[in-house]
Amino acid sequence: MQLLIILLVFAIICILWILAVRGRRNAPGIEKLDGWYYAHRGLHSKPDAPENSLEAFKRAVAKGYGSELDVHLLADGRLGIMHDSNMKRVTGVDKIIETLREDELKNYHLGESRETIPTLREVLDVYKGKAPLIIELKPYENNYAPLCEAVCRELEGYEGVYCIESFFPQVVLWLKKNRPDIIRGQLSMDYLKSRGTTSFLQAVISTNLFWNFLSRPDFVAYRFRERNNISNKICMKLWKMRGASWTLKTKADFEEAKKEHLWPIFEKIAPEYDHPAFLQKEVHPEGQDQRSLRLYSLLSILPAFSTLSIRSRRSESFSTPRSNQILASAATGTASSMPRKPPTAPPMIRATITSMG
Repeated sequence: MQLLIILLVFAIICILWILAVRGRRNAPGIEKLDGWYYAHRGLHSKPDAPENSLEAFKRAVAKGYGSELDVHLLADGRLGIMHDSNMKRVTGVDKIIETLREDELKNYHLGESRETIPTLREVLDVYKGKAPLIIELKPYENNYAPLCEAVCRELEGYEGVYCIESFFPQVVLWLKKNRPDIIRGQLSMDYLKSRGTTSFLQAVISTNLFWNFLSRPDFVAYRFRERNNISNKICMKLWKMRGASWTLKTKADFEEAKKEHLWPIFEKIAPEYDHPAFLQKEVHPEGQDQRSLRLYSLLSILPAFSTLSIRSRRSESFSTPRSNQILASAATGTASSMPRKPPTAPPMIRATITSMG
């Protein structure tokens, strides 16, 4: 009887876990993002085409690549392109980009190049719909609602293919509530290995994509070397969600991501297209056999839960690198009216991510 109760509790936990990480499948237009290669922060190289520079994006589109880029809200409500909020690493100036106005961006050179900080509008004008864009939103001091509003306004009338992603679930939730027509994605990684100022509970929730039950992303962009996280596997194998993988820096990793039907986000390499749409008919086959595919996927995933349960009981503290290692191992539009107040969102990760994505 006791064993039966334990098995029942375990089964309930598994079901709740599986339901919690479910996203939105086959959103209209998502297939247009398939089959492309995405240059991480443009096709950048030093010294002439630094990351997130107009030259890097021009080189990417010339090669037929889509691009991933990082967007910040400026002090005047315009949008600047840079990875970190603090500009020191790229410009040598210890200043926060969110404090600048658009007309000030040209005062800051990227590295040793002649390139300056571009705006989102300038990048859109470079691409002009020639290839898709993966637009990552970078909130600063909880400004996710005005950032989302500004980006959506800027994208009005843009005829190219794009999606929006963020590490911050608040952004994905805002898009779900206010712009469900835009393809939205959740960026993630193993926060238990790189917690920073993030609490342990927040790290567990975000690592395992539990915010999906609120935000229902269309795709998950997981760090490549940590992609075998059990929740990410459930999203890919059971729920048949799209997946992106960052950042691919070797040909071997790039080819592996392609085999796993992930949108490849790369840098430091220059892959050649072998087919214009190598994923479209392979990744998400439709038909009567989908039920059996899901059942098979579920049966293939369930054994991992027991491994996670057994290993987690062995750990008395999660504050050491070894315990983190154990846990990790088990493991797009016309705008309508914008709300005056941001939607209510539960407490989530508030630490600004400066070195990932």
